[in-house]
Amino acid sequence: MSLQDEDDLLPPPDVPSPPLLDVALGLAYAVGGAGLIVASGAFPAMVPGTIVGPGLMPMLCGAIFLIFGAVLSLTAFQRYRRDGNVTEGEVERGSLPFAIVLMGGLVAVVWLADYLGFVVVSFLYSLAVTLAGGARWIYAAILALSVTMLTYVLFSNLMRVPLPRGSLLAGLPF
Repeated sequence: MSLQDEDDLLPPPDVPSPPLLDVALGLAYAVGGAGLIVASGAFPAMVPGTIVGPGLMPMLCGAIFLIFGAVLSLTAFQRYRRDGNVTEGEVERGSLPFAIVLMGGLVAVVWLADYLGFVVVSFLYSLAVTLAGGARWIYAAILALSVTMLTYVLFSNLMRVPLPRGSLLAGLPF
């Protein structure tokens, strides 16, 4: 991919994202966050009578998704009521494919994590999202590897959270 091709992937700074798409994505994140909060409540607490335990981090992530998804939806809805929806020619062409990679990738992560393991799935998802965002292959690979290893060390070694090892690559040391 040439430098000119990469510049074509970037949206012009004055092009707004479609408000109704932002409303839908915000609602999806808010609903997903609420579901994550409910699901994380099923984990047992390590200290009786508290929320400290393996469900704490998913509960915090769910709360963040819920809050920021709601904020995104509300601000986009206000923008839609004030300005209307953007027309076809104003929409940046890469926004829908990027949203598909982002959301579809999350679904794939959930489905494939037990089969492929955290390290493989996390690397592939980070790589796909970074490439969909317009990064070069080498930068995307370095970032995906760095994020995967940092996340693995943080959760597995420091916080002692068991991560899926995967049945396909069960003999590997990570």
